[in-house]
Amino acid sequence: HHCSVCLLQVVIGTHGKLKAWASKRLLDLDHINILVFDEADEMLKADGFADDSVRLIKQIRKRNPSVRSAACVVG
Repeated sequence: HHCSVCLLQVVIGTHGKLKAWASKRLLDLDHINILVFDEADEMLKADGFADDSVRLIKQIRKRNPSVRSAACVVG
């Protein structure tokens, strides 16, 4: 009897950390369902954020991963 299990893989990290993990192959991009860019407010200030983020998202093998961002708002 074959039983298939669907695993939900959620990855949360800052832009720089996600990029570093991917480049060192410490982050398995094959099964990511949800990718959360943490500290998005700070990342918007970083040079190359958009290009690097798009490149990382394109490396995810799962079709149509959910991509989110998280930020602290001081007010």
